[in-house]
Amino acid sequence: MDDLARTLHSTRVATKLTAIEALARMRHPRASQALLRALDDEDAAVRRAAVAAFGRPGTRSAAEAIGALSTSDPDERVQRLAAAMRRRHRWPVGAER
Repeated sequence: MDDLARTLHSTRVATKLTAIEALARMRHPRASQALLRALDDEDAAVRRAAVAAFGRPGTRSAAEAIGALSTSDPDERVQRLAAAMRRRHRWPVGAER
């Protein structure tokens, strides 16, 4: 799991996306922590994948961060996906990050 978490520091977006998919399947607290860090990635595709990864099982550990992304992410697609996940799971809108 630690190796997968480290791949989130890759310069290749495709590598990060593959790691997010694998971490999302693990449903382990350390995997969730790595996915939380991916919510702050500089690439919007990585942030969208991380939002989607948390939205699948309805993981509440990311509720605040995803709520914040729904209103403050610079990428409109990330905002829309985060808002959809927030509504789907009835998570509150988070504070500005």
